[in-house]
Amino acid sequence: DTPVMHETHRKRFFHSPWVCRDFVVGNHGNGPINFYDDDGLKMVSDYSHFTTVAECDTNDPNLNEVIDQLKGKIWHIHGRVGYDHGPQVPDPAAPEWLPYTEGFEGY
Repeated sequence: DTPVMHETHRKRFFHSPWVCRDFVVGNHGNGPINFYDDDGLKMVSDYSHFTTVAECDTNDPNLNEVIDQLKGKIWHIHGRVGYDHGPQVPDPAAPEWLPYTEGFEGY
């Protein structure tokens, strides 16, 4: 069988960390609004889009909570480093981007 995976991506259904979380695992703090509860769902994480959509960095506790909640569905990771105003930093090894690079390595 060939696995089918759904990617977190801007301009797509899973564009927002919170929309993705609510659909995939539910938001029990606001009531049981889980729209999709299937253990067969496999996802590709491109969290760089989440930081761009949320306009935050990897230190944001709200974003990190969502990413923690989605971990059980992630089967593939894009290793791209994003930031609060774009999906990819120019050079992840450059000193000015190291805080973002280190944050993404933590995911």
